[in-house]
Amino acid sequence: MGQAAIAAVNDPTPDNMLLAGTLAKRIDAVGFKTPTTLDIFEVKPENAHAAVGQLIAYERLFRLTFTGLTLSKLVLVTERFDVDLMPLAEAMGVRVIIV
Repeated sequence: MGQAAIAAVNDPTPDNMLLAGTLAKRIDAVGFKTPTTLDIFEVKPENAHAAVGQLIAYERLFRLTFTGLTLSKLVLVTERFDVDLMPLAEAMGVRVIIV
């Protein structure tokens, strides 16, 4: 995702492909609800508060990169999560799943 990925798709020169491989942001997983609607998943056993920030950044980059798709939910899968941060995650639209 992001400008490096967009440049590589629009002009797949060796330089652009190298930049995409180096600079493109990578989502851990996506789950399609329909052919054009999906959820973004970030999986972090620990340091889950950082994943909330990643998901917020991924949301923005996803919307800029994949204009033909609809983002439904941001989902964080983790082993532990600071309960003090749960209201922030929910306010930012991040669903937290503790496994």
